This record gives sequence, C-alpha cells and structure tokens, in this order.
Amino acid sequence: MNSKKCPPGKIVNPNTNRCIKKPCPPGKIVNPKTNRCIKKPCPLGKYRNLTTGRCKKGKANPKIINSIQKKTYLALINSMPTTFMTLKNKTFDCNLLLIKIKSSYFIKRKDNSIIKITKKSKLLTNLENTLATAGNKLCTFTVENQYIKDSYNDCDISIVLFSETYHEKSRSKEPTYLICGLLFLNENSANVLYLNLICAKSVGGLGSKLLGLAEHIGKYLKYKKLRLTSIDEPLGFYIHKGYTLEIGNDVYKIPEKIDLKYLKRNSNGTFTKKKELIKHGVVKDNVGHTRHVKQLDVFIGNNNTRNSRLRSKTNLISRITHLYGIKKDDDGVYMFKRL
Repeated sequence: MNSKKCPPGKIVNPNTNRCIKKPCPPGKIVNPKTNRCIKKPCPLGKYRNLTTGRCKKGKANPKIINSIQKKTYLALINSMPTTFMTLKNKTFDCNLLLIKIKSSYFIKRKDNSIIKITKKSKLLTNLENTLATAGNKLCTFTVENQYIKDSYNDCDISIVLFSETYHEKSRSKEPTYLICGLLFLNENSANVLYLNLICAKSVGGLGSKLLGLAEHIGKYLKYKKLRLTSIDEPLGFYIHKGYTLEIGNDVYKIPEKIDLKYLKRNSNGTFTKKKELIKHGVVKDNVGHTRHVKQLDVFIGNNNTRNSRLRSKTNLISRITHLYGIKKDDDGVYMFKRL
C-alpha cells in the first residue's frame, strides 16, 4: 500500500511514486506562466464574455480603461481620497501610494503631491522589490508571491500603499519600505470593474478604506458594477459592506471557523437583519434539522426589534451553515455591488 503523502495541490503518480501536479479538469488547460488551470482560449472569431465565462461570436466591447486619455490619469489620482494615508504607529507610517494605470506609474504622497515616474526609476525598483518579497505576508500567506506579482503587472489599475521611513541614526541615507495595503483592479467587461486582490494591515479600518477607494475609482470611471470573488473569511465583511451574492445553482458550505450571522446586534439592544442571508442562508436547529433562513424570517417579524420572541430564537439562527442559490468556483463566492 502506497503511504506517500504529497503537499496540497499534488497527487502521487502510481507509476513513478512521485508527487505531480493535479491534472486540470475538463475544459481547462495549464497556464505555463502561473502553473494554474485556466479556461481554454476561445476559437477564432469568438471572444470570452467575462461575466458569463462563455465564448461568444464577434468582437469584445472596447474597454473603458483603454479609452481614457493619459491626461485623465492625473485627474483620477487627484480625486482619490487619502484618509488611509494618516495611519501611523511606532513601526510604520503609511505615507506613500504607488499607482500603476496600464503602463504609467505615479507616486502620491500624504501632502497630495503627485509625480510621474519611469519604469527604470530607482524608487519604482525599490517599491516593486518590497512588494515581491513581502506581499504574501501582508495577505497572511493565503496568496502566493508569484500570483501577487502577476496580478500587479497584468491588472489595469494596481495600487500599493507603502510606509516610507528615513532613519536618522542609520548610516545609510536610503529609506526603508513596508507594505500597508494593496488593491488590484481589472476591467471585467465594458461596464464591470473586477476587484482582483485586496490585502491590508488590520489597523485603522484600512481594509474598508481601500475597498471604498475601489468603489470610488469605479464610480469615477463610470462603471456600473464592482465584482469580486470572496474566499471564506472576508465573506461576512463584504455582505456587511452591501455586496450582493450572485444568483446561480451552487451551494457553498461555510467552514466552522467562519461565524456568519443572520442577525446583527446593535448597540441599543435591537437586531438588524442581513437581507442577503435571508435570501440564501441555511441553518441547522438544535435537533440538527436544516431550515432556510427565509422560513425563520417569517417567524422573527419586523426588521428592528427587541422582543422576547426574537431573543429566544437568536441562538437557533445565530450562525449560517450553507449558502444556496449562489454562484461560485474554486476561487470563492461571486459577489458584486452596483455603483
């Protein structure tokens, strides 16, 4: 009996007894650049609809981001809020914003000064090296460094927030850089902006502020939707921020470590319902029976209430175990927000 164990994402080759990568499922091929499974390219004369994932006849609609003139880049950057650039403690001071729009690079500082830099500039090299070595640490090692690097280079808009620090006692006059947060955006279709990746230090609500920046950019460029794919832990965060679960035929089992609640307790003792979880949530009662949240919602009554009947049922429906009627894939659950 073969007892060899392989790392995640690999299986044992029964002929050679070596660990090999899992083959891609039907309809997908390996991307040699990232070693990930991707959909096969569409045949000649067709393009992939990024909303449905299907090949369609004709030519794709021109991207909004491609139609923007370069002189508009500065107006967009100037409109970006800088409230998240006030975060500071003993180890970091989030004071420098690197912004890449297509193939143009800009630096925005806390005093709202904006400079354009070239691809060969020393500053850009130092910042990109910091991103390449410390990006996955910022994302709590849930994302590989290679994926972060590829996303930074490939996305239409890449934004990285750095802490630039000069040390008076150091012999070197060069500053040191730490990453505070990153935000990568790509145009999904003619009217949809896709949030490819967002990571931030868990301080001062920085994640919320970067998400707000993504929504600001989407509105400024007149996109209709901001789409994203949520992994396990941020799911409740996006629902709290008003994101909608895309309707589909999939069922998603929520890991036990994720405490996704249908009711939110307010500071005044009342409870507020989360509408997205009423539509798609499934719970288990004390006996182990599965029930849909919308069935229990009829029993609960009005939205903001503090009655004893609600309090008696709070433990019963405090945690969602499954989401049904949604759309998901191996990367996570599909969500969007209208801008």
